[in-house]
Amino acid sequence: MPGGRPESPITKTNWEGTGVEPDIKVPAAEALAAALKALGQPPVADIAAASRQQTFAPRTTPLAGSDAALKRVIAMYATGKIDDALFAPDAVEMAHRSLPFVLEQRARYGVLKSLTFRDVMMGADMYVATFDNGTAMVGVAVDPQGRVLAITGFMPVGPAR
Repeated sequence: MPGGRPESPITKTNWEGTGVEPDIKVPAAEALAAALKALGQPPVADIAAASRQQTFAPRTTPLAGSDAALKRVIAMYATGKIDDALFAPDAVEMAHRSLPFVLEQRARYGVLKSLTFRDVMMGADMYVATFDNGTAMVGVAVDPQGRVLAITGFMPVGPAR
């Protein structure tokens, strides 16, 4: 069941039922060729031919610096204050809004002992974070400059006393 409503920050409208305006406007029959060209990929005869082979391999390793960014953010939350410089400009407001929830989650766990990369989920590097008082899955998405785009909540793996 949806828990939110996607809304364009520019138009303040929802695109449900209307779709999303494409960046590259071409007739539907030419969409595959245009997409592959924009991605620097060779053309294919049809989507069935392109689907027979994997064009893009999913990422299975963490992005460089994501562990360091996550350590800085976890340490920052221990202070109870947001350091805007750790976040990408588009993520600062969300960091401030989520602070009360994250502080409540973070306080239960104590001092961070270790981070171990686990997986990539929906673009975020997922880590098992071991603390004094328990273990949690925590994810971070970073931009090319290493600034945080998003943090997932603390999902308990082991008890937090």
